[in-house]
Amino acid sequence: MMIRAALGILGRPAAVAAVLASSSVLAIGCDDADEGGEGLPAAPEMLTAEELGGGAHLTWVDASDNESEFMVMKMDVTAGGDYETVATVPFDTTQYHDAPLVSASTYMFMVIATNDAGMTESEEIEFTMP
Repeated sequence: MMIRAALGILGRPAAVAAVLASSSVLAIGCDDADEGGEGLPAAPEMLTAEELGGGAHLTWVDASDNESEFMVMKMDVTAGGDYETVATVPFDTTQYHDAPLVSASTYMFMVIATNDAGMTESEEIEFTMP
């Protein structure tokens, strides 16, 4: 119920809501997860993507002190489709490399901070593979 309520507030399309609702938001088996207090984690900030090694190297600023993990989301705009989770990375992570990507294809990326209280999204960015 909490995830569905948070998704309604975020106003994401139904396809993203389905992916997020089916994803784990807990750091299972991670004894040192950053618990940091109550409430939603702050959204990741300043998401950027650069071409590197045949893929997109994503970096962001971790603006939260209470996330348990980040979900990296990607949508292939050129081929059509919806956002999908391409990786789940531990708390305090600030980069991810998504490769290989198709030349001349356009992708949308966002990063979602999660904890037991829910999730918050970064801004979306567009990346076209050279």
